[in-house]
Amino acid sequence: MGKNNKKAIKEIFVGGYGGSGTRIIQELLLQMGYYVGSGTPRDFYHGKVNVALDYLPLLKLINESFYKNNSNEIKELIINEVQQRNRWSIKHGQLMFMIPKIKELFPDSKFILMVRHGIDNILGYNHSDLYGKFIDPNVLNIDDDNEREMTFWNNVYDKAIKSGKEYYKDDFLIVRLEDLCNHTINSLTTILDFLEEEVYDINKISKIIKKPESIGRRFSDLSKEELFRLKKIGSKMLNYFNYD
Repeated sequence: MGKNNKKAIKEIFVGGYGGSGTRIIQELLLQMGYYVGSGTPRDFYHGKVNVALDYLPLLKLINESFYKNNSNEIKELIINEVQQRNRWSIKHGQLMFMIPKIKELFPDSKFILMVRHGIDNILGYNHSDLYGKFIDPNVLNIDDDNEREMTFWNNVYDKAIKSGKEYYKDDFLIVRLEDLCNHTINSLTTILDFLEEEVYDINKISKIIKKPESIGRRFSDLSKEELFRLKKIGSKMLNYFNYD
């Protein structure tokens, strides 16, 4: 399964809105032998994924360097973390904001962008307040929490898609969480082909993927009127990703 054209050095960046499923990709890469960080493991939501994530302090520094536009510092931080390993991946949601810079610093890298239904995704998250001032300051003028978050989700994915296509071209892959959970083998096959990985037991790695209960929560958490309103606000990217 997958292609036989293996590259000696593989640099994979994984980004996406918080709660979009980036940690599932991190666990898949770990299972394939990629270095994904060292330190104390942390359980994922379904109790099955147990991924080393202690480079979160590193990523905080990367964020700070990014906002200061300090390219040399960003690259040095990452190189120091991966320590000359040939196969490594760094996963952090905010990497979706940094696609042009990441490609500039690591021209041979690939990028995986995770996405899930935007309305499900924004419920319980407040990224517009955390990152809006850096990425999309205009959203901070929106008083309604759900409207502000939906607008931000729509805008940042629109920007990430444009950046991914422009800078990464064929080395840019979009993965929908719903596809990974509902059409696991097909979705994994696409990921493995993208990574140019040869995996002999795709069924084995498929077992780590469990559908989170939060998929579809928009129907129970929101009124029909609120759901309709948020669909309209996020319609550009919801339609792009083929969400109803």
